[in-house]
Amino acid sequence: MADQASAATSTSREDLCTSLKLVVAIDVGTTYSGYAFSIGERDKKIYVMKQPTGGAGNQKIPTCLLLQPDHRFHSFGQPAQEHYYQLSEEEQSSWLYFERFKMTLHSSKALNREKEIEAANGKRLSALTVFSRSLEFFKDSAITDICRTSRTDFRADEVTWIVTVPAIWEEPAKQFMREAAYLVLKLVQCSNLQIRFIELNFMVHIWLDLHQHFW
Repeated sequence: MADQASAATSTSREDLCTSLKLVVAIDVGTTYSGYAFSIGERDKKIYVMKQPTGGAGNQKIPTCLLLQPDHRFHSFGQPAQEHYYQLSEEEQSSWLYFERFKMTLHSSKALNREKEIEAANGKRLSALTVFSRSLEFFKDSAITDICRTSRTDFRADEVTWIVTVPAIWEEPAKQFMREAAYLVLKLVQCSNLQIRFIELNFMVHIWLDLHQHFW
């Protein structure tokens, strides 16, 4: 009886995820980054990332990543900016602060997994680590947002993930973003990942994309 109840619960959960068509699109931009998501075809609404300060207007946040001296994630966006510049000069020498790092991919002629990005203090770190830490932040934030909005506890592997990449990028840069995204989502055993190459404004593209392909 317990096995039957467990199977029924699993099936009903799968049916719920299928009916809701949970989709998240992440855009790591040069200056600002953010995400948008849909929790189903019933309300046909695209939700966008909320400002951490509760403000209106641009719903993206600064593309700034701060890692602790041991490379563990600390913060992203404005909190990263504020914390880093409040550190003493000695502390800044050991923390890793990155901003506008997306252009490293577009401008690099020889891009591979060994590519490194220079932090504000001159230290260098794997570009794959920088991008995967950033994508992981948006993944976790989006899941929290979806659960709060839908009032249901969903897992990352129950969501279809879209990571946007500029269509004008060279193939090595596109492949690099694929690897960074797969690295993050593989950690949660998620196979629902799509890489979309965009030319339009992010929000316009996502609105069209979700309506055309998922509803």
